[in-house]
Amino acid sequence: MESRQHGFLLTWNFLLVFLISNLNADLDVKCQEQQNMLYTFWNTKMIWYSASKFCKKYHSQLPYLKDMESVKAIGKAFHQTRIRHFKHSDHWIGLQSSSRGKGQHWEWEDGTPLSFSFWSRKYHPNVLNYHYCAYMESGSRWMSKKCVERSSVVCVAENHGWSKWTPWSACDCRTNTAQRSRTCRSIPNLSRCNTCNGHTTSEVKGCECSSRKMKFQKFPWKNAPRKSLPSPTGVSSLQGCASICFENRMCTSFVKEKNECHLFADVLGAGQPNKYSFTYGYRLIDYNGN
Repeated sequence: MESRQHGFLLTWNFLLVFLISNLNADLDVKCQEQQNMLYTFWNTKMIWYSASKFCKKYHSQLPYLKDMESVKAIGKAFHQTRIRHFKHSDHWIGLQSSSRGKGQHWEWEDGTPLSFSFWSRKYHPNVLNYHYCAYMESGSRWMSKKCVERSSVVCVAENHGWSKWTPWSACDCRTNTAQRSRTCRSIPNLSRCNTCNGHTTSEVKGCECSSRKMKFQKFPWKNAPRKSLPSPTGVSSLQGCASICFENRMCTSFVKEKNECHLFADVLGAGQPNKYSFTYGYRLIDYNGN
């Protein structure tokens, strides 16, 4: 008899999920964000098992209330919905009784044993049954009933909304700009609950490579490598030229050799093209890219 009931429950469960998957586009949903958590309140009632599967379809889960802070957050979200039929109804949470292991106990959907509880003062959950699940009364204290009974559905998605900005990138000496970015973490197929205000996913700011802390050590010509040299372009700042050379830009006044930037100069005077030789070089000994 018990196996028949169990089989009936499974059949009913899968049938209900199938019907929901085809009708949930017409369901009313209200969204509230609290402490980087998105709460979606659905205007429908389901058995506990179907509610659990329904939330997972939207990359979320039934509420996991691990401490008083999470209870207050979901309670605040309830009262901010401003819709009477959401505020004055019971909603499933992700807590169920289990007979696995020694004795019967309460555990969350992921198998975590219950450590914090917020049961109704008039309720004593001492008598457990494998098919009992917990629900909230108006977003506050907990009660329990058979998991095959129906309650309203609220789903919770973690890490919702804008991510933190990435650190600013190192200064790009070719454009004298630095960049940072962020991403909008939203629930697929639920655009009405998108809480990312604005569309900015990246920012650019101006910067100067000269602001980088670079130390160069001068070394004599005899240690510099001999190379075929191009014509210089009139860059006058030694550190500026070395910075350009180090960033591997057009090193027309320096020749880059590993971490050494070798200066060359016109030794025969202006107007005498291609008559250049090394006079001295600069070796990079310290670099801070911040």
